[in-house]
Formats: sequence, structure tokens, C-alpha cells
Amino acid sequence: MPRTFRSRKPVSSLMAALAFLPTAFAAEAGPDLLSFSKPATRVDIGHGRHLNLRCSGSGSPTILLEAGLGMTTLAWATLQPMLASTYTVCAYDRAGFGFSDGGPPPRNLAADAADLHALVIAAPVATPFVLVAHSYGTAIAREYGKRHRTDLAGVVLIDPSPMNLAALTPDDVKEHARAIAQITAFAAQCRSAAQKGQLPATSPPLSSCIAPDDPKLPAPLNESISGYKLHAGFWDATSDELKGDFELSKQPLPNDHSLRDVPLVVLSADGTFADQPADKRETLEAARARTYAAIVKTSTRGERRLVAKSSHFIQDDQPQAVVDAVENVILRARRR
Repeated sequence: MPRTFRSRKPVSSLMAALAFLPTAFAAEAGPDLLSFSKPATRVDIGHGRHLNLRCSGSGSPTILLEAGLGMTTLAWATLQPMLASTYTVCAYDRAGFGFSDGGPPPRNLAADAADLHALVIAAPVATPFVLVAHSYGTAIAREYGKRHRTDLAGVVLIDPSPMNLAALTPDDVKEHARAIAQITAFAAQCRSAAQKGQLPATSPPLSSCIAPDDPKLPAPLNESISGYKLHAGFWDATSDELKGDFELSKQPLPNDHSLRDVPLVVLSADGTFADQPADKRETLEAARARTYAAIVKTSTRGERRLVAKSSHFIQDDQPQAVVDAVENVILRARRR
């Protein structure tokens, strides 16, 4: 999940951050940001629903990118061109985000994994592919691996969130629960306003539903990002992912071998918790170490790599580390 929601900022700041979720990426990302202001290919996955799929490059295997909480294909603007110089690379918007249609509630891991499989079949995406996922998306990737392991040539997980936090930091979990409740209540107000055609609004609190334009982005892209939030489906998906990420943080550590011998790399940023007080940082780092050790064991060919000089967004801060991890799992997959 984005670091905003792991911090101890006032709830009002957290609410405002909802409006910025889909724009969190490196300011210098990508040479052609204008392309993100329009849909790429809207793929019919059945039942009248379409997901936006953005593919580039050529070469095998295909790399499929799964973004973090509330993010769109824009989250991969730095990394995708780097990978596309060698491979076919595809990113997509989950249901309710970007240019994808909403989906039936609840939008949980099972629903997201089912949508991804439908997209792989309908697009079609060549299998086996390498699945690269960030933050909340790593949980979707692991769920997909449990259901469709044979689709996967390799998996790269970028800075998954720690699990089993309730056992280590119960007071923080209670505080986080209160914040999530208030954030989702605010999202519900935005959803109601969107459904009634009352967005964008100029009066509080609805004026916080849509963020001001980002001066670093071209005007058409700012316009399209604001446009996402005019639809009730965006707020439904955002609320469900916030709740899902919180529930995931309380779950026990994984204890399975769902990936079997599929090559797996878990990337861990050294600065994920840099904004936390020292005592809490130590606890979170311990929780993360235990979580990653458990995730690595889901594959007989799993490993963890520490990435220096990086925030939670390794794909922006140190994209070459992700490229190297992808190359590693491809090499090991070819030796299988």
C-alpha cells in the first residue's frame, strides 16, 4: 500500500491523499505521458465489462505488471519502457480504476485474480508469463499463483506490505482501523456525490474528492485523472482495496508452497519505513522480515533482495533493480 496510508498523518491528510493515489510515480517518468490520458486497448473480459490493457515492446516471455493500491498503468511509466526494449510488456487498470469498467462487489483478492485470468484469456496474453507486482498488487499476484500457477514463468514482488501486524503492534492496528473507517466513510461521500453527478464540487468536504492538477503533468493527463473519480466505481474499488489491504496486514503469515518451483524474487526497499519513529520502524522491519521469509518459502526457488536508496516505490526510485530481478527469474525459468 502507498506509504501515505502507513503514516501517522492526520486523517484529513489521509482523506486528501485519496485524490492523489493514481498519480504516485516518478516526476520524470516516461517520455510520452500524454499516451496515458487515453485508453490503450479496452479488452472485453465478459459480462459486458472491459479492462484497459497497455502493451508495448516485443519478445518472449511476456511481462505482466500488477500495480499497487489504487494505481493505474501510469504507475509503470518508468519501468515499462525499460522492460519493453527486450520483452513484450503489458500493464492494466484493475476494475474501477483508470479506463477500466467497475466490477461486481466486493473487489477483493479473489475478484481481482479472476479478472486478471479473464484478461489473460481474452487479450490474449501469452503464457507462461512473468508476473511483476507492487505493494497491494503482490497479494493479487500470490492469489493468482495459487489459482493459476501454470500460467507463470516467474514472479517478482516489489515491497509487499508486512502481515500479521496485529500480533506485533496491536495498538497501531487499532489506530489504523479507525483511520481506515474514517477514510472509507469519506470515500462513500465522494461515491454518493459521483453517482448524483455532483463532482467536481467546490465546497468541503466534497472539494477534497478530486485533487488539484499536478503541475508536473500535461493538462490532458490531469483531466483524465480527475475524470476517473467522477465515477462511483472508482470509489467502490478504492474503498474495497483499502479495507482489503488492512485485512491483509492482520492475516497470519503464508504457510504454503503454492508456487512450487516457479522462480520468485521479493524486492525489499531500505527506505519503506524511513518516515516512521525509530521504535515503530524496528517493529515494522521485523514484521516485514518475517513476512518476506514466509513468502519466499512459497516457492522452492524463492529469494529476497534488499534494494538500497529506495522508497516503497522501487520501480521509480531504482527501476534497474526490478529489471535485474525480472532477468533473473527469466534465466532461472529457462533452466527449469
